[in-house]
Amino acid sequence: MRDIINRHLNLKIRASALCTGAFLCVVFAAPCAASSQKQLDGVKQEISRQKNQLDSNQQNYVALQKQLKQRELDIAQTANKIHQTNDQLAALTQSINKLEDQLQQLQQQQQQQLSVLKTLINAQYRQGNNSDIANLLSGENSAKLDRMTTYAEYVSKARANAIDMLDATKTELQLKIHTLDEQKTQKQQVLTELNQQKQQLDDQQQSRQLTLNKIKAQIHTSTEALADLRADEKNMLEAIAKAKAEAIARAKAEAAARAKAEAEAQARIAAAKEAKAKAIAEAQAKQLNARYAKMQVPMDGLSSHKGKLIWPLRGPIIHNYGAPLQRELHWKGMVISQPIGSQVKAIYSGKVVFADWLRGYGLMIAIDHGKGDMSFYGYNQTLLKKIGDSVQAGEPIALVGDSGGQEQPGLYFQIRRKGTPVDPRPWLRR
Repeated sequence: MRDIINRHLNLKIRASALCTGAFLCVVFAAPCAASSQKQLDGVKQEISRQKNQLDSNQQNYVALQKQLKQRELDIAQTANKIHQTNDQLAALTQSINKLEDQLQQLQQQQQQQLSVLKTLINAQYRQGNNSDIANLLSGENSAKLDRMTTYAEYVSKARANAIDMLDATKTELQLKIHTLDEQKTQKQQVLTELNQQKQQLDDQQQSRQLTLNKIKAQIHTSTEALADLRADEKNMLEAIAKAKAEAIARAKAEAAARAKAEAEAQARIAAAKEAKAKAIAEAQAKQLNARYAKMQVPMDGLSSHKGKLIWPLRGPIIHNYGAPLQRELHWKGMVISQPIGSQVKAIYSGKVVFADWLRGYGLMIAIDHGKGDMSFYGYNQTLLKKIGDSVQAGEPIALVGDSGGQEQPGLYFQIRRKGTPVDPRPWLRR
């Protein structure tokens, strides 16, 4: 952008100089030297004013780009909160549904227990009014009296047990009702919070659009737009190169830390004399290995998976690889259209080496798949992964957006092999 502005400035200065030269010819041919000097001073002042204006425009443009970045980062943060709130809402809804099912079962259980208790009370009442008991007490049949006494004790115990079970059911029922009420209140609070977050997101998107309109007003020519696109690509390549170097350094540090931790674990096992202490040390070493194994993902590159990779997003393709972009520039990836908030998925397993905002690409995430193969996902509304995270094929990594100053929502997707962009289509499933 500054090169373009400087070129504009040079053209204007040259034009002004030509005008000045022509004017000087007239000046020397005329007697009004003082008047000519005044006009010359005026030309110089105009040149100075134009230069100051161009410098001011450049500063304003840079400030607007920073403002756009901040607006889109704010949107990403709010969108991430909405994503988490939706997850919380889904978990609460599931919990409430489960509680309601349990409540229904407890109510049925309570009715059954009441029915059993009623039967036992009736049996005890009938036994108490039985004329056989009076005859038995007179000593006519002691064996039958023993049986009746045992039965009476059984009924009494069963009744007491039924009452205890009913009380326990009532207590559990009351607890479930209380928990259910609490969760319904919490759900309502979460819904209110979600609506507030959505309103905040709307406000932020309006602010972003205003900033975007101002940026468009600054770019007057296709030459300026072309220069911006070249600068954006250069920035991306520099950012990825830096991210790769950091990823290599991080991998070395992780390997060293792992080797040290394993050595310490083996030393503890060797030093443990008692069988119990040795078993604990071995269990700790096993947990350590399991944790590191979980962090590892295949880094075997994409070569053997051509035509089998998962689509990062299914939807209409609005820009194909190789299609004209701006004058001599062509698309080095593809743009897939989908509504804001749609899930973006990793095409294959790997490690996140870049997750940040880049001018022209917005919120972008880059995954290293090993052996020089990388995939890039841009224009996102928010990112679900951070640098250093391991991802599996098909795992959600971002949500579709329009960051980077895009006119419509979608995903910018690119595959690079040893730093060179390739057509993504042949690599994805048919």
